[in-house]
Amino acid sequence: GAFLAAQKKLWPLAALATGLAISTRLVGVFILPALLLEIFLQTKKISARVLFYFLLSLTGLGLFMAFLQSEFHDPLYFFHVQSEFGSGRQETLIFLPQTVWRGLKIILTVPMSRIWLTYFQEFVLTCLAVCTIAYGFWKRIELKLPLSWLVFTLGAVLLPTLTGTLSSMPRYLLVAFPLFFIWAQILNRYKMARVLLLCLSLSLLVYNSVLFIQGYWIA
Repeated sequence: GAFLAAQKKLWPLAALATGLAISTRLVGVFILPALLLEIFLQTKKISARVLFYFLLSLTGLGLFMAFLQSEFHDPLYFFHVQSEFGSGRQETLIFLPQTVWRGLKIILTVPMSRIWLTYFQEFVLTCLAVCTIAYGFWKRIELKLPLSWLVFTLGAVLLPTLTGTLSSMPRYLLVAFPLFFIWAQILNRYKMARVLLLCLSLSLLVYNSVLFIQGYWIA
């Protein structure tokens, strides 16, 4: 909604949608720089009024951080508590190459099992997302992809990896909607690849659904 409103130059509505996104999901914060870039590309300037609208979108996050400071004496408690979630999450920033290397080592060292398949899915989908973003920047004009979309997608994909683990990446990738836009255009050109992907997706859907129904961790 925020991106659609921005494309129509409805800045107050775009700022409101951005604020709602930031208030509900931390990843929403990446909409802010993406839309500021969109505004600049459209108008070649950012007025004080428009900038004020978008700074207001940080109100929800600011209030939440104030609450954490009041209750836990740490405004970044939502990040510093990551290790308590398990799955090898870290409380210090771990950059993407190191996180990917950790994921690769797990795949190469963990014996073949149900949990190995989970690790494998997380690793492959993360690498696919990163490659898709790179392809999107490379073919942006041909794909008719707004630069602001790619900026948001880059932030949305990188944020979960900063905890040092690829755990749950499949569901984190769902918010990176431009990935699906790019994949759709690629698959529309290659019928065989489209058929293979649909078969693979259906197989994974059945497999993961069966595990989920039985109470196993999927993502």
